[in-house]
Amino acid sequence: MAVLAFHDRGAHSGLSPPPFLVGGFYHREQQEAFFMNLTISGHHLEVTPALRSYVTGKLDRITRHFDQVVDVKVLLTVEKQKEKEKRQRAECNIHVKGNDLFAESSHQDLYAAVDDLVDKLDRQVVKHKNRILDHHHTAPKRMT
Repeated sequence: MAVLAFHDRGAHSGLSPPPFLVGGFYHREQQEAFFMNLTISGHHLEVTPALRSYVTGKLDRITRHFDQVVDVKVLLTVEKQKEKEKRQRAECNIHVKGNDLFAESSHQDLYAAVDDLVDKLDRQVVKHKNRILDHHHTAPKRMT
């Protein structure tokens, strides 16, 4: 299990991201790093660097839509089933400001399960963001 925490640029003066942010969550237009904790763990499988970078790259889409992500926990699992269908499983808990989001996906291929998982999470994050933005309603007109 690995924990990645992304921090501010600090003394780094260049316009490119610092070395510890490569493959992480870095927003180039604003030139700032997002503060969030990312935990990727595997159950009955080893999380390789290629798999870790794939998941991290896919989760970048979430932070593009909503930048108030506090904590992300991803669990990748290989289930011991007799049938080969939907044996690879990916699940994720995201703690955003004001809410916790959860999604899970199962597929024959782990990369396809991660793709489906990120699609589900992306829809939930966009829906949560729209709820926050549409929170202020106009007051009904009073009849006098």
